[in-house]
Amino acid sequence: RSLPISKLVERVKDLYNQGFREVVLTGVHIGDYEDDGKSLEDLVETLLLETKMPRIRLTSLEPIELTDRLLDLYEDDKMCPHFHMSIQRAHSGTLLKMKRNYTALEVEQSLQKIQDRVPAEPLSGALTESVRRSSSRLSFTARLRSAETVETRSTVRANSSASTSSRL
Repeated sequence: RSLPISKLVERVKDLYNQGFREVVLTGVHIGDYEDDGKSLEDLVETLLLETKMPRIRLTSLEPIELTDRLLDLYEDDKMCPHFHMSIQRAHSGTLLKMKRNYTALEVEQSLQKIQDRVPAEPLSGALTESVRRSSSRLSFTARLRSAETVETRSTVRANSSASTSSRL
């Protein structure tokens, strides 16, 4: 399922030669990246060392996919201090209903690790979120040191599972 590191390095070099100055690494369960025993951290480290791309951004990480080694790579100026984590909600019951493999405590621990090591701004919001849950989420993010929260809402597509779900 994962593209080989060598192919990704080649692709990033091609993009750089075409004038692109930022690449975004994303995927479903990006933290599960694996190429012949090499991990996401190995991929990122190789891109940092073997390409001239000045900006590398990771997106769609889950809290349980955040490792100390990955955070160490953010010491390189090429890494954009940006985290798009698929946390959905900071409420364990809601996370369970959404079939997430992590708890609110793991979300909080991951966000705290980021706050301690990399300047980042939490962006949060959930589709069909109730006012009570929105207040709970905002209270959760406010507990993080120096957290600024930007609230976002999604639109509901007709005939999607979100269109028939009750408010979270």
